[in-house]
Amino acid sequence: MQDSPILAHPLKLLSPSSGHTFRSCPRKFELSRIGKYTLTTEQRESAATGYGSAFGAGLATLMSGKGINQAILQAIVNYKFNEIYPTAYKEEKSLFYCINALKRFNETEMTGITDEWEILLINGEPATEVNFAIRLPYGFYYRGFIDLVMQHKETKLILAIEVKTDGAYPSLNPEVTEAKYKNAEQGTAYSLVADYLADQLGVSNDIAICYIVHYTKNNTFKPMIFPKPPATRVRFLEDLMANVDMQNYLVERNKPYPLTGNCSQFSRVCDYYGICHVDKFDFPTMDYISIGEGFTRIIELDYLVNLQHQRLSQVFNEIGN
Repeated sequence: MQDSPILAHPLKLLSPSSGHTFRSCPRKFELSRIGKYTLTTEQRESAATGYGSAFGAGLATLMSGKGINQAILQAIVNYKFNEIYPTAYKEEKSLFYCINALKRFNETEMTGITDEWEILLINGEPATEVNFAIRLPYGFYYRGFIDLVMQHKETKLILAIEVKTDGAYPSLNPEVTEAKYKNAEQGTAYSLVADYLADQLGVSNDIAICYIVHYTKNNTFKPMIFPKPPATRVRFLEDLMANVDMQNYLVERNKPYPLTGNCSQFSRVCDYYGICHVDKFDFPTMDYISIGEGFTRIIELDYLVNLQHQRLSQVFNEIGN
């Protein structure tokens, strides 16, 4: 655990979402770090992410066994009223929708979960909102929060759970929904951290990621479990280091990041379209900042690499026997 603040360059603070942005367009990643969104974009994104944070916090509390009333309280605490009120009702992201979704999940899904699963305890505390920051070379950090970590009562499978909200109707083709999440960077990263926790606690190293998708249009839920074997986690670490090498080169050369031409998505034009080619902006000095409040679990890269090699060796030994 880390007590004192850790400072890092803003462009060296990575996450699953920033990794997706960087691969889509490095210039957008750069400007999103040092620029500002338009007010309309802030409201739109806050309505989506603010609702998701509130629902995720409430659901993690509910699944940890604290009951629906405590879950609703956590949702209220995490709901950003001032930020998302202008668009919340239109986009079905209001507090009313959030509380109603928690009640429905409690009524339709909880019995099966509590019969088969129990929440993992870390130092006697439920593993909810598990923060982590992986220390990488060149002063980079890869950060995230896992909504919940649970363990199957019989098989001892460790499950890193991530709660998602989706404004669309569920697809009639299950492969469409599965393809959206199965190979996502976030899931593999979270499984890596779940394996780290399992090693620290001396419990099963059988790891999987579970996405619980809440479809807000019809207030239904779809859980999806994807195994994450050691080979998958090793490939993630290799890809992460390749990206760090590239991003460090871009930071050190002190020139605008390259453009890729991905200037629209979901029928929306990129916030930086039309200005991204400008070399100089009147931005604040890119000084070193804290890696962020709440990131107290610092994980060393070497530990993760060695752990995954151990896991692979165990797999090969089991095959040989």
